[in-house]
Amino acid sequence: QIKGIGWLICPTMEFLANINDMAYGVLASNFLQIDTGLVKGAEAPWAKFKDLANIAFVVALLFVIYSQVTSVGISNYGIKKMLPKIIVAALLVNLSFIICQIAVDLSNILGYGISRFFTGLEVGATLDSTTQEGLADKGLETLGTALNWSGAIGLIMVAGVSIAMAVSFPVVLSALLALAMIVLILLARKALIVLLIVIAPLAFVAYLLPNTEQWFKKWAKMFSTLLLLFPIIGLVFGASALAAKIVATAGGNEDDPDPLIQLAALGISALPFF
Repeated sequence: QIKGIGWLICPTMEFLANINDMAYGVLASNFLQIDTGLVKGAEAPWAKFKDLANIAFVVALLFVIYSQVTSVGISNYGIKKMLPKIIVAALLVNLSFIICQIAVDLSNILGYGISRFFTGLEVGATLDSTTQEGLADKGLETLGTALNWSGAIGLIMVAGVSIAMAVSFPVVLSALLALAMIVLILLARKALIVLLIVIAPLAFVAYLLPNTEQWFKKWAKMFSTLLLLFPIIGLVFGASALAAKIVATAGGNEDDPDPLIQLAALGISALPFF
């Protein structure tokens, strides 16, 4: 209804709000979840590194035999200590792809499961269907269901264009910019996970010697950290969504919902992006 700029403000706000509504779902399915096909694609290069690792094992065993025969190099105590590690590492090298697959699957299951646990919790009193339909008509679905950017922004726009322009737009836009940065970071994460799966055989070979064991520990720490990122983000997003729902419920009622409290709830739900 604002001459000159109304046609621009409303569609822009609606577009940004819809993107933020779908943000976690898009992030989870496209960037946080490691697809089975992506892991399968790493199998061929992984096999090449596995062959190199097995060659390293042959060299290590030959060196152990040489030390046993000539008493030069590794002591008898060192050989007894090293042999079990060679056997364990040899098994892990050849099973490393399956181990990585299981770890990736666990990350995906936990990432979705934790988020759904929080977002599935009901907040406030249970509303009857008539009340929920009335709230939906007003663009406010936060009391009985999940917090909705589009509905809350619509309510704020109706409450006052000045509020929408001065406060809502920066909140929505900043969340969108943060989301863009997240996408870049998570793309790098996917690439790193694939590379770590490929070099997994060499990492388990590094487990053999005291001088190289630190490289195995660094590989294991980075791989586990990158996989745990999905469950951790699921926890943060889920807890934030729950907190936003509680705030929205506390500040809204059927007859006179408070647009500023709804906006505060939107800000809470956007915090995980940052």
